[in-house]
Amino acid sequence: MMIRNSQRIALPLLLAVFGSAVVLSLAHAADSPGIARRDAKLDNLLTQKARDIFERVKLVDGQARSRRVDVVADIGKGVVTISLDRSFLPETHGPSYEDQTSEINFGLLHWAGQVAPIHRVIHLYDGKPAEYYFPEIKAADDAAREAGEEWRRGRPAAIRAGGGAREG
Repeated sequence: MMIRNSQRIALPLLLAVFGSAVVLSLAHAADSPGIARRDAKLDNLLTQKARDIFERVKLVDGQARSRRVDVVADIGKGVVTISLDRSFLPETHGPSYEDQTSEINFGLLHWAGQVAPIHRVIHLYDGKPAEYYFPEIKAADDAAREAGEEWRRGRPAAIRAGGGAREG
């Protein structure tokens, strides 16, 4: 009970200390164009938070706990990159893995967003994105992107011409 209470006090204190250091370093980075907007203290804090998240996350079939969990934040781009072992990928890509990834992203964005304008999380497994191991992800993303672009190109012309699908 005493440990939990001290953890509740320590976490906000750590965020306050690290957050103020990050804000100061962001001000210096903004004054110096061309310098990558990164902060080692933020990277360390997010790495620890990611490790905590990965310890608690429910594993999907074929996954093993990753021995390597490192986080690097690119403040200028608003991106956090998580580097993991290949062993953390499941046997197959599916809804359980997508749900797990969303849970991890949400948790990490929650912490990162308190100290920097981070809006995206990239997962790398032995230095490669999941699409490298599951090519069907890239194929589905490419097909959806192409269909969206085709729809955007064709839809306004059909509306102007009075066409389009009508039911009735």
